[in-house]
Amino acid sequence: TTIVSGGCVGEVKVWKEGDGRWACTKTLKDHEVSVRAVVFSPNGELLASGSYDGEINVYNVANYFSRMHILDGHTYCVNALSFSPNSTRLVLSSYTNIQVWNPTEGTLLKTVDNAHTSTIYAVAHSPNGNLIASGCWDGMIKIWDAKTLTLKFAIENAHTNIINNLSFT
Repeated sequence: TTIVSGGCVGEVKVWKEGDGRWACTKTLKDHEVSVRAVVFSPNGELLASGSYDGEINVYNVANYFSRMHILDGHTYCVNALSFSPNSTRLVLSSYTNIQVWNPTEGTLLKTVDNAHTSTIYAVAHSPNGNLIASGCWDGMIKIWDAKTLTLKFAIENAHTNIINNLSFT
């Protein structure tokens, strides 16, 4: 069992369980500012981390967390990351924008600028990978087609303020 954590000083730490204890087995120091989001791919092969300065790193887990890519193309804080169920796409929220990347190749696939009118704090993939949900500061949830990033539904006033997390079943 492995846990990953992101901290305010730009570190990503990898924790492993052994003999009833948890120990930090690796510290990644590739970010210069606060790490806002960390996520393992469902297949366990990749780790992605996003920071306050907009940097996203993708790591190869099997190669002792070596950095594969730095994903560029956004200038704002990365608040949320989500891998598709088949681990072939990585969605991120950066300010009011949503981007979808191929994490293995390090290529940008789709962008929706101004996907919300306020900061997006949460993104999630549906279990079948067909939908992406995003939630923002003003309490709105939007549901997107995962392939085209076409808006399918908007749930206004889902909460009275910030949506911090989303999850599908």
